[in-house]
Amino acid sequence: MLVKNFIFILLLGNIMLSQVFGQPKPGEPEWPIIWTSYGPVNSLEKDLQDLVNHGVQCVSMSAKDVEDARLKLQLARKLGIKYDIQIGSHLTVNVDDIKKAGLEAEPAIMLGGVYKGKAIDRHVYSFEPGPQKIIIEPPVYNQKFAYKGRISDEPVGHYFAEIDNPLCAEIVIPLKEYDGKQHLAIIPAAIRIISDPSKIDDDSVLDEMPGSYETRDRSLYELSFDLTGLGNALLNKVGIAVYWQYQGSEEWYMFSAPPASQCHVNSHKAVREIVRDKLNPWIEANGGKFPDDVIVAGRFGDECFYITGHLREHTPSVNYPLWDFSATALHQFKAAAGDIEHPRTWGFPEIYGEDAYAWFLYQLHKSCAGIVSTVKDEVDKVAPELLIYRNTARDGVFTKQNDHDGSGPELLTQVFDIVHLDPYPVTDKGYLSLIPRDMSYYAGLARRYQKPLIPWMQAHSYAPTGLVHVNSNEVRKMIEEQWDQGFDAIKWLGYSSNHTFPNQRPDAWKTAGNIHKELIENMPPKPEVKLAVIRSYKAWAVSSQMDGQVRNPADWLMQQVLEVWAVKYGMAYDVFEIAPELSGSEKIKLNSDLKNYPYLISNIHWESAWVIGEKTNTQLIPKTDAGYYQDEFEKQLKKRNWLK
Repeated sequence: MLVKNFIFILLLGNIMLSQVFGQPKPGEPEWPIIWTSYGPVNSLEKDLQDLVNHGVQCVSMSAKDVEDARLKLQLARKLGIKYDIQIGSHLTVNVDDIKKAGLEAEPAIMLGGVYKGKAIDRHVYSFEPGPQKIIIEPPVYNQKFAYKGRISDEPVGHYFAEIDNPLCAEIVIPLKEYDGKQHLAIIPAAIRIISDPSKIDDDSVLDEMPGSYETRDRSLYELSFDLTGLGNALLNKVGIAVYWQYQGSEEWYMFSAPPASQCHVNSHKAVREIVRDKLNPWIEANGGKFPDDVIVAGRFGDECFYITGHLREHTPSVNYPLWDFSATALHQFKAAAGDIEHPRTWGFPEIYGEDAYAWFLYQLHKSCAGIVSTVKDEVDKVAPELLIYRNTARDGVFTKQNDHDGSGPELLTQVFDIVHLDPYPVTDKGYLSLIPRDMSYYAGLARRYQKPLIPWMQAHSYAPTGLVHVNSNEVRKMIEEQWDQGFDAIKWLGYSSNHTFPNQRPDAWKTAGNIHKELIENMPPKPEVKLAVIRSYKAWAVSSQMDGQVRNPADWLMQQVLEVWAVKYGMAYDVFEIAPELSGSEKIKLNSDLKNYPYLISNIHWESAWVIGEKTNTQLIPKTDAGYYQDEFEKQLKKRNWLK
């Protein structure tokens, strides 16, 4: 009986995938199971033959020009291998891309900076009535230095590298707490540049940090504002908002492109030109028709839509920062949220109200998903079978960086053709539990939207985050953990002269080749799902990280339940990310879907759900207490008889 059920599940998976990839022609292999990134090792033909010999069926490929594309198409057809190509710039459409298209760009605007050693985008401050002068640091990217500069050869990435002076500043004074309405006084602050690099109180630049032009030659900023007559206001919860336009820097690739507002019309126009530029060489090389017999997928960008800081457990000075405060983004926020002010300091619903945060985060995620929709629309004009994807999480699916860089998992799953992310578990500190934690979340979204699940697989090293080359045992362990999630294909990062395959760890390459052949013959079944998870933007958006603690922890507490469910017990769940408001028909559809699950948890009040973290707004919970809460939730899961 188990064998029959296993075969039936496999058949269902193949039916779904054949609908996405199309039926193979007689004599051709079925849709590609094994993918990899690519960098030259020997000649292209020898490399491709080596990949084919090791069971790889799809390789990332680029073309310098039409002739290069023609040669690569010939090789692919000769060797029977598929390609996936890059569409767009490294991250996403940016100011330089838009100007190159002959259009006027609307830069994305971020909010950040540091006062008294704390990031102003997630802390409030106490003042006395009367005139005030304070000194602000530029936005901080990393508590120490993240990188070694490509141009300067000095440490960089404590601040957002080479950031310009701020555009403007505001001081937000709550006259009283939110009571269904906001009660805010928002006054402008005058800005004076201070070029003296001397230390200030609670400086984010620590004494033990090495010297660098970035900190040695920095500018500081004096803000002047007047709180006279505001003695009855809540002067212990004053917000400081400083707005910046980041111009980018060549010191590190993450900084290189000036961010543009993803929701502006010219960003959408530019991305259409980018798509055409990327596809045209392949079309021309193939005699005027897109070569969909060879090219099966296109990767649009990488990871974040906006640059976010390196938040760690105890990094109070590191900014999120908050994006996007461009005119178009704020207009769209107002259109969705109504007559409320956008939040300037993250994590204080008692000042701005829950709705302000929920709509701001939702609109940020929606605008980033919207640029993907435009990519898809343009691709469909000439290559309707081309699958568009992007890795949409980094450093763990629940980290705050992913929230504020624009990566809304469900909204992106709706528009991408492939569910794709990169939980890399092998570090110099040991093997981490990233695969069951991250993949369980995205595997549920892939199931719900019937999208292929194709994770990045680690076969590279990366010193800034401690990633190391994987060995043979770790190759098998990663595959086993991904198998439990019911993947539809895998993609290695990867194959090149400096990656793990083929020369850095030939033992791992040999093991991978053997596993590839096994997978081509026998793919994993989809796991059984009993738990549905309601993740509402109302609780999710207000969650904030402060000095090693979580403020407004309902969403974080629900994550601890999932840590027990998915990581400790290895069980599947389906997440439903809920918009700030649902229409009547949306509620009916959701309630109908939820009836398919015997168990239901939620981070907001929901009929028939086990509500996690209800009435915890304004509370602070140390992140180090995660183990305690996991133990408590495990007891409750057992008491409910959910763990079987």
